[in-house]
Amino acid sequence: PRSPSSAEGSTRTPYLSRTLWTSGRVFAVLGAWLLGGLIGGAATAVLDLGPLRDPLGLTITVMGQSGAALAMVWRISMKSGNGSLRQDVGLALRGRDTIGILMGVGLQFAVALLMAPFIEIFFSDVDAQQQVADVAESTSDAGGRLVLVVLFVVVAPFIEEVIFRGAMLSWLARKMSIRLAVVVQAAAFALVHLIDPDAILAVVSLFLLGIALGWAAQRRGSLSLPIFLHAGVNLTAVVVLFWGDEIVDRLEEAPEGVAALGRLFGLS
Repeated sequence: PRSPSSAEGSTRTPYLSRTLWTSGRVFAVLGAWLLGGLIGGAATAVLDLGPLRDPLGLTITVMGQSGAALAMVWRISMKSGNGSLRQDVGLALRGRDTIGILMGVGLQFAVALLMAPFIEIFFSDVDAQQQVADVAESTSDAGGRLVLVVLFVVVAPFIEEVIFRGAMLSWLARKMSIRLAVVVQAAAFALVHLIDPDAILAVVSLFLLGIALGWAAQRRGSLSLPIFLHAGVNLTAVVVLFWGDEIVDRLEEAPEGVAALGRLFGLS
């Protein structure tokens, strides 16, 4: 069956105004996402590929998680919606929104600079980072790094935007003001990462990023810009994890930031 709102002008109606998403359906997607990760993690254990120490193990876990969530979204869309992810969760990619990758890089740096004093004051003695970051830092071969780039920069932004800025924000936007809905979905986005206890230092940063991504979704009426923004944010993190020490060394060599960036990119 199709939802009542699919009868007219659905392509002209922002996905956030649709009635498809309910609390039960949103939690079904979240449940599939978490269960898929557990099944993927169990598979890596059977294959002796720890997801927290091996890129292949992490790939199996993330793909299980993402595939299960996307399958649930697709099932709900086909059964109760239009059968179109563009209309039911705003899933679209537009060439003009690729600028979001560069905007995401800037957003990541802005949030990092904003959070630096807070972390220095309250968490200066804490030495913890997300476990997936440990996998990235310990991966030195080109093949493993390429796999992680695909996971972090392509797969994760795609599926997380579908879940949080697609299904969840659409549901919340009909229950409360859009501003409050953006805040609530951002909080959920940040808190769900606490499945990894070492992500505690990233919660506030993830919350701020979630607000920016939610704002982009409601302004654009689709997931196109949020996906590219998210990809830019994660790309920045990947570059820092892979080459952070080298970048810091280069910056410390220069008396001025501009000169340092020039040497970093071979301009001087």
